[in-house]
Amino acid sequence: LELGDSFQLLLNEAKEKISHLEPWAKGIQRMPSTAFCILFRLFQIGLHRGHVETLLAQSSAYVRCLAYLYLRYVCHPSDLWNW
Repeated sequence: LELGDSFQLLLNEAKEKISHLEPWAKGIQRMPSTAFCILFRLFQIGLHRGHVETLLAQSSAYVRCLAYLYLRYVCHPSDLWNW
């Protein structure tokens, strides 16, 4: 898959499957949540500004929060206010 295809697939999966933003899946098992698995994959593919803006423009609050989590981990703290 090319980067654009991979990003679009992750965006679609985030819209469909994220129901909370806790790091761990609900239940007794200690598995990472869907949101944090997608967040990890976003780190792997490396987003450019356009991708982040696309995430921030989504109607889903979970997807927008995922974008802010991404920014929190990759941006210098003083640059966060620019978003």
